Amino acid sequence: MQNPTDDKTWVVDFFRDVDAMDRDRIGPWLSPNYETRLGNRPVVRGKEAALDNSARFWATLRSMRHQIEEIVIDGDKAVSLAIVTYTRLDGSAVSMPVATYLRRSGERQVDRVQVYIDLAPLLGT
Repeated sequence: MQNPTDDKTWVVDFFRDVDAMDRDRIGPWLSPNYETRLGNRPVVRGKEAALDNSARFWATLRSMRHQIEEIVIDGDKAVSLAIVTYTRLDGSAVSMPVATYLRRSGERQVDRVQVYIDLAPLLGT
């Protein structure tokens, strides 16, 4: 029998809602004291600041899709290894490996997400 703390469903559901690139779908996931970091960019603190930051990022994309390869759970913490395909507004796409650390602060909320990614291929730098 699976230990409930090892349930990976919440991680899969989180990324499904991230891939929707919809503030109303991702907002309920974020705790009020949420903080995140994307690559080597500065930490973004607070739910509203993170939603605003995400909206600016999503505005540069037509779509994004996480193809999860592995999820490791340790209590309320998870690490996801995925290939993420970003489709730019011009229709060109780039797929790259991404590792994401998530910390759950409630049944369906996270208070910390750290994304390990080399943004250069996406940004063309």
